[in-house]
Amino acid sequence: MHIQGWTIDAFGALTDVERSGVGEGLTVIFGPNEAGKSTLRHFVLGVLFGFPAGNTRYPRYSPPTGAMRSGRLYLESNGEDFVLSRAEKKGSRTGDLTLLGPDGKARGDAELTALLGGLTRNVYDKIFAIGLDELNDLVALTDGDLQDHLLSAG
Repeated sequence: MHIQGWTIDAFGALTDVERSGVGEGLTVIFGPNEAGKSTLRHFVLGVLFGFPAGNTRYPRYSPPTGAMRSGRLYLESNGEDFVLSRAEKKGSRTGDLTLLGPDGKARGDAELTALLGGLTRNVYDKIFAIGLDELNDLVALTDGDLQDHLLSAG
């Protein structure tokens, strides 16, 4: 599976942000402080695994307008396009989740699990989304510790 793009309706300071045409392979997001890099990283994490509640270690990224967090990821897997949408919903821990298949029909949780190939929030955090905190953690490791850390993450 690969992320081809996204639409952010409302998430943190990001509103009505759209991106398409993200290529396969490694994608690096860079920009000045406060440009939205971490917000984008947490948006992808939230759409894939659920927007965090206030009682987790993850920041909430509540929109300053008071809007509910919501958006979509455009995915490709084995030559087929999918749209994964999540919208925050009061009283729901993970929000409303919808996975649309290539035919435009809603798919179930089992298909999302298959698309993710067993990927969990924890593995995503450790391997696919490296932020400043993770880089600082790596700097503090010795060569042997770094090798152990990378092997355990994989």
